[in-house]
Amino acid sequence: DSLPLPTALVPLGLLGSVQYTVSSLPLVTDQFLEVDLNTVVGPLAGGLVDYPLGKPATVPSPPRVPMPPLPPMPDTSSSQLGLSVNFLGSVLCILQQEGALDLDIYTGMFPELPPLTTSTLGALVPAVFKAYPEPHELLLKIAVPEAPVVTLKRNKGVIQLLATAEVMVIHPDDVQKSLCRLNINASLLAQFSVEDNKLKISVKLEKARLSLMSSSIGVFDVSLLEVLVDQIFNVAFLPAVNDVLGAGVPLPGLLNIDFTNADINIIEVSAWALPD
Repeated sequence: DSLPLPTALVPLGLLGSVQYTVSSLPLVTDQFLEVDLNTVVGPLAGGLVDYPLGKPATVPSPPRVPMPPLPPMPDTSSSQLGLSVNFLGSVLCILQQEGALDLDIYTGMFPELPPLTTSTLGALVPAVFKAYPEPHELLLKIAVPEAPVVTLKRNKGVIQLLATAEVMVIHPDDVQKSLCRLNINASLLAQFSVEDNKLKISVKLEKARLSLMSSSIGVFDVSLLEVLVDQIFNVAFLPAVNDVLGAGVPLPGLLNIDFTNADINIIEVSAWALPD
């Protein structure tokens, strides 16, 4: 009988867990130990979920892409780490599924932003001023209704994120009425690092495209809001996302391998991210 291969189940904060399984016998030489890991990510309550979101682990997954040969390891590093698109996508799926990427923004929450009022929007979109000549405070509800999509290319990781932004007008007695809903198709540049044996991800906005989903003031040119939306993304939404991603994804302690302080660079090869 063959020996069972090591498995580790580690918590993903309060939202889920990651199961790491050594998928084949480690390759051992006089210079290095190479371990190929399978990863399955799941919510805290319920079974493990494979990528894409909602596909239970009992459903056969697509054919697995073998890990390509690792590049030469520099003298300054003691370990190397290869990350698959499926693994990164599954982590983002859980965060999206649990609402960790959603954000409600009231006026005053971020002093760097202009006041979130109908007067601010009315200065950009005349139809808003016409509908609300007297200023009303706004609530901006940003949600991520779909799982973000990860792409790894040479020297960069890209996350395609589709968000919705609903602008709510706050009336007396805290009654909220929808002013408009926007689709925001954002391309985020991702950077990866390892600290304290956790994979840390940080993102910044590369570009965003707006489209109008619905409006209570009639159709208007959404390009008038591009500068404001960029501000909101960079000052409020992305810092909140980076707080979530910055908590890190725990890496396994299998076979006493420690990935702390590993330098990660991206190369475009069979959908894997590889370090120097």
